[in-house]
Amino acid sequence: MLAYEARVPSKVISDLTAGKLPQFLDLYEIARALKVSPEYLAGYTDDASQDAFALAYSREDLEMLRHIQALSPSDRDSVMQIIQSLATSAASPRVNERAISDAEWFGEG
Repeated sequence: MLAYEARVPSKVISDLTAGKLPQFLDLYEIARALKVSPEYLAGYTDDASQDAFALAYSREDLEMLRHIQALSPSDRDSVMQIIQSLATSAASPRVNERAISDAEWFGEG
C-alpha cells in the first residue's frame, strides 16, 4: 500500500488523488516511494525522474533542514559549530574506551 510505503496517512494519498497537494514532506515521501520527483507529482514538470537530492535525504533529514532554515543566521552558525564538533568527536577514537573481549562482554572473563 502506497501510504504505508511512503509513511503517510492514507488520507494524504486520497487527497493527492483528488488533486489536493499535501505538505512538502508528505509529497516528498510519496514521490520517493513511487521513484518520481516531487515536482512531477505536483504537476510542475513532465519529467518523472528523481534527482540525486530526492534519493539522498530521508524525511528526518529534510525535517532537520526545515528547522535549521527557520533559525537566525547567528543560531545557524551555532548549530553548525555543534554539528561539526559532534562529527569530529564521532570520527576520533574515544580516550577512555578500551576494547572489550567477548568473554568480558558475556561475563565469562
